[in-house]
This record gives sequence, C-alpha cells and structure tokens, in this order.
Amino acid sequence: MREPFCSPSITTKVEASSLTSPQTTTGCHRTDPETMLVPGHHARELVVLGTERLCTGCKKQLAARSTSLRAEHAVTIAAATTTLQQAHEKALTANTATLRLEHYIKEQALTTELMTLRAKHEASLQHARVLHTRSEGLRRDLYTLAKFNDRLQTTIAALTAEAATIQTGANAARATAYYQLVMVEVAASRSKRIRKVTAKITDETIRRLQADGREDAQNPDDDDTGQQKNGRHLALNQLQTT
Repeated sequence: MREPFCSPSITTKVEASSLTSPQTTTGCHRTDPETMLVPGHHARELVVLGTERLCTGCKKQLAARSTSLRAEHAVTIAAATTTLQQAHEKALTANTATLRLEHYIKEQALTTELMTLRAKHEASLQHARVLHTRSEGLRRDLYTLAKFNDRLQTTIAALTAEAATIQTGANAARATAYYQLVMVEVAASRSKRIRKVTAKITDETIRRLQADGREDAQNPDDDDTGQQKNGRHLALNQLQTT
C-alpha cells in the first residue's frame, strides 16, 4: 500500500493559484482594509495554512503507519521466536534421546564386560582353591610317606643291630633267617605303601591334568602358552599309558 506524503509541489501550486486567482481573497469574506490592500499577505496565510494541514496529515499518517509497522514487527518477532523455540525444543529432545540411548548402550556393554570379568575371576579363584586342596593332600601324603620311611629306617637299624648281636651267639643262622624274613616283609610292606602312595599321586596328577585339559578346551585364549598345554597333554598320555 503506497503511503501519501507531503509534496513540495502542492505548496507551489497553492501559492501560484493564490497569486493568480482574483477570487481567492473574495472567497474568504475578510473585510480587513490591510488585507484588501495587501492581497499577497492573504495568499501567504493560505499557503502556510495548507502547509500546516498537510504536515499534520502527514504526521498522523506517519504515526499510524509507524504503529502498524511496530505491531507487524512485534507479531513477526513473536512468530519467529515461537518457531525458533519449537525448533530448539525439538532438537534438544532429539539430542537428549540420542544421548540417553548411547549412554544406555554403553552402560549395558560395560555391565556385560564386568559380569564376564567377574565370572572369569570367580572361575580362577575356584581353580586356585582346587589346586590348593590338591597340593595340601599331596603334601600330607608326602609327609606320611616320609614318616613311614623314617620308621622303616629305624626298624631296619634296630633289626640290623639285633642281627649283629645274635650272630655273635649260637643262634646266628636263626637270626639271619629271621632278619631276612623281616627284611622281606618290610620290603613288601614298603613296596605296597609306596605303590599305594604313588598310585594316589598319579591319580591326583591325572585328574589335575584332565581338568586342565578341559579348561584349555573351554578357554583357548587363556594366558598359558601352547608349549605348556602340549606338555600337560604329553604328561597325561604317559601317565595313562603307564
């Protein structure tokens, strides 16, 4: 919409018409002798009056247009602000949802990894407990075997001393036979005891090697090297063969 404005040509036209038209002074019904004597003064008053009216109209139109533009500007700013706020809220909601999803995925992955590590730790502790129990059993067996060996050596020494004493007398042959019989019984008892302890140690070793073999099959990526695994496998085969 094109706004009206004050044009300088209007003032010029009014002034020219006032100066050239003889009806201007007669149409105002003024009988002032000074005015009648100075027609140009009346024309100037008309020009000033027309200019003031035009300026007043222009000011009113400018004020109305300014008010309208301010209102339109405020509406435009409010609409733009609302649109930007909605877009910002949507983007913030989308980013928040994405971050929450990523955080949930990472948390689940870390939880799974921690559970796996905990299970491996518990398995390692259980295996260590089993090995400790086996080692304690073997240590007790070795201690028992050592005590039996000490008693056997003491018995042999006593029998040897007794045989030496008996040999000096008349019953040397009987003492020798008795000594030989006792030595045979002691050797048989010692051999039986040694075989029993050896069989027990061998069984424990076979069970441990079999358990290690099963663990190697279940956990191919553990810290043991291939040479250690092959050594355990060969030892197990030899023990089972013998």
